[in-house]
Amino acid sequence: MAMTKGKSSSRKKSTGAKKPTAKQLEAQNRARRQMWAVVLFALGILFGALALVKGDSFWNTLHNLLFGLFGWGGFLICPILIYIAVMTALEKPSGDIGHKLWQTFVLVALLCGAVQIFTLGIPETEGFIATAKQLYYSGEAMHGGGLAAGLVGVPLLHLFGKLGASITICLLIFVFVMVITGGTLIDLYQSAAQPVKKLEEAYVERVSDERRRPKFNIDVPLDDEPLPAHPVKSPKGSMDRSGVSKAKEKLLDSIAPLPPLAEGPVAAEEPASHKLDAKLLKPQFRCDPEPETQDKLPKEESKEQSAESENSAYLDDIISKLITVDKDAIPPKEEAGPAAEPAEGGTVLAQDLPWVDSPDELSSPETEPEQEPGDAAPGDLPLEDQEILIKDPQVPVYSFPPITLLNEAPPAKNDDVTEELKANAQRLVDTLQSFGVQTRIIDICRGPAVTRYELQPSAGVKISKITGLADDIALNLAAAGVRIEAPIPNKPAVGIEVPNKVVTTVSLREIIDSSEFMEAKSRVSVALGKDITGNIALADIAKMPHLLIAGSTGSGKSVCINSIIMSLLFKSSPDEVKFLMVDPKVVELGVYNGIPHLLVPVVTDPRKAAGALAWAVTEMLNRYKTFAETGVRDLSGYNSLCEEREDLHPMPQIVIIIDELADLMMAAPNEVEDSICRLAQMARAAGMHLIIATQRPSVDVITGVIKANIPSRIAFAVSSQVDSRTILDMGGAEKLLGRGDMLFSPVGAAKPIRVQGCFVSDKEIERVTSFLKEGEKHEYDQGIIEEIDKQAVAEPKGKNSGDGGGFNDEDEMLPLAVECVIEAGQASTSLLQRRLKLGYARAARLIDDMEVRGIVGPFEGSKPRQVLISKDRWIEMKLNNQQ
Repeated sequence: MAMTKGKSSSRKKSTGAKKPTAKQLEAQNRARRQMWAVVLFALGILFGALALVKGDSFWNTLHNLLFGLFGWGGFLICPILIYIAVMTALEKPSGDIGHKLWQTFVLVALLCGAVQIFTLGIPETEGFIATAKQLYYSGEAMHGGGLAAGLVGVPLLHLFGKLGASITICLLIFVFVMVITGGTLIDLYQSAAQPVKKLEEAYVERVSDERRRPKFNIDVPLDDEPLPAHPVKSPKGSMDRSGVSKAKEKLLDSIAPLPPLAEGPVAAEEPASHKLDAKLLKPQFRCDPEPETQDKLPKEESKEQSAESENSAYLDDIISKLITVDKDAIPPKEEAGPAAEPAEGGTVLAQDLPWVDSPDELSSPETEPEQEPGDAAPGDLPLEDQEILIKDPQVPVYSFPPITLLNEAPPAKNDDVTEELKANAQRLVDTLQSFGVQTRIIDICRGPAVTRYELQPSAGVKISKITGLADDIALNLAAAGVRIEAPIPNKPAVGIEVPNKVVTTVSLREIIDSSEFMEAKSRVSVALGKDITGNIALADIAKMPHLLIAGSTGSGKSVCINSIIMSLLFKSSPDEVKFLMVDPKVVELGVYNGIPHLLVPVVTDPRKAAGALAWAVTEMLNRYKTFAETGVRDLSGYNSLCEEREDLHPMPQIVIIIDELADLMMAAPNEVEDSICRLAQMARAAGMHLIIATQRPSVDVITGVIKANIPSRIAFAVSSQVDSRTILDMGGAEKLLGRGDMLFSPVGAAKPIRVQGCFVSDKEIERVTSFLKEGEKHEYDQGIIEEIDKQAVAEPKGKNSGDGGGFNDEDEMLPLAVECVIEAGQASTSLLQRRLKLGYARAARLIDDMEVRGIVGPFEGSKPRQVLISKDRWIEMKLNNQQ
């Protein structure tokens, strides 16, 4: 008994010893590595002292032994050991320390062999011992690679000769250097390509400086005689706009070949070189480009400034190389002043002349009095508008609103963000490293509201391990939340998007005033904002061809709709684009009443809204019938045919904007859904496009049929991942910041693009609409208004209309079942069976009927169905049914 007790007690003691945890093992390994780092550093100092100091007595013996063994390679042992010690202390090298040591010994032997190959060659002695003695004494006299050269160098000389041995030893040294340092071919290529990139940047900068200081002269007449130059046709929509447009480039090409004056101060350059430089003048922005107030980040860190550790120095280099901002950012455009006074000889430099959109404006250098926008003379209009005036003098000419009606972008702060980016990048790498994820920063892109840190994980690291640390990263960065894009399309990296401390407002004016927007060929190109790299984000409605916008209240949905409408007002005339606006909330789109682009006043009644959509379906069918009669396939082909045949009239594109779909789906769900689906399926070729917005992204509003026919979506900030999946079919929108932060998923895109939407205020909208309403009053098409009224009156009030109609021909227990589920707050078949004492089949039919009427939500597996209406709404539905 005593022996058994002793065995059991000893067994308990042995089992009681706990195994070390992973953190304890990691701490032990870290302490062991630090100890080895100290030992290797001391050995490196010792070998350096032996190599440099000859000394006396036993020290001299060790000195001679070192050079007898390694020759000139004795000087290399010290830096190699110190390098391995530093990397071990920083926990950079992967693998065991013993492996690094034997790799170091092999590298030293290779270097000694290289010294022997390139200096002495094959020893003249014969025999192994004689050859070893000669190698030792030659190394001691510092004439070769020492005894270690006999391990690799001498055998290679005997096998391949001097040339072959030289090539082979160089390749072996390269391989072992890459193994010890842990470098890759990609790192080698990037370090080799860096000087070439710097030379290219310097060349582009020099070319841009020469471009901004043109040296050719232009002869401007001093009298009122017009220039003999041929008139240049101005593109549509270029009136009252600043910036360099295509018309200005044509004008420059037409005046550049003029012969220079004999007594001019500067000779004219060849136009060929001028055109060649124009291709190099597009600035490449990696951060958000702000005119003149752009954060200027240093391109090179001072090499003399010592860092606390190798990680800090490496991060400084990454920050300085990756965050590139064009120093010569395009300055803000200034108002065109009077023409410069001509110099002696009647010559005016090109940079002193204001840009013009038509060569007719160069008829006199004197300043002419400004005309009102609506009082332009026929000779000052583009050629297309002059032709319209000749054909029909009573047709009013549309005047595009001037860009000055919009507010300029607020000046950005000149704070240096280098320290913020450096600190966030270092903290990000340290956070992932603390969880055992080895990564390195390869790029940083700073946008108006978000900065994306692009990390390349080490080999063997799963992307799911990084995405699972999103909350920990946000905690360590003290950010409200981070969004991880893994992987970034067309890049072998993971993007971690961190909110900026200072958000830069993107104004609508800087987007409309950009060359990208002006040069867009489509008449339905709209401004969205700036993407995460700071580039202009535009969208072509004709290619979408329909758009769904969804997000919670206050996320920027209404501002996005207003910016789209304003973009079309600045881009297209009423003959090119027409609007059909539906605003059940009454107050959002009412400011646009009276502009010439509207077909009918903004529709606010939900029943008339269903009639307006029904009219749009009828108009679509009529257009297709016209296309079939004329033998064309789409609207562009028909309008091209109208230019050849005088009996045909061109048709405008129609953009149908619905501001709040949820209200329409509650009033007339099936009529609205049927019209939207027919338009989404067939209206593209007819030149009709839908833009639908809603603040309730639920499946009863954004139904599967609507999502299937509207491939382009914009998601603003939502409350849950379920809502994000309803809009985009993927998560991500729940981590947006709000205030214009959006995910734009155009048709055909693999992943949505993060965009900071442009901002347009109510005062700017009022100024633009007031400008468009001036002059002759716009009269709506009464035929369309009457047709919409007829469609609204003819809408059926059947069982699917959503007004609760048709109860008389249904189950008599349906009203009781509706009241039962409203009181319970949820709906299920078993609930109706218990409360109303019904069978399973009848209770299931009642649930199906309530789902068809929009009273309860769809089937959700084992969970009860949601009730979609309130008790007050149910009472209203019953009153409408009685009437």
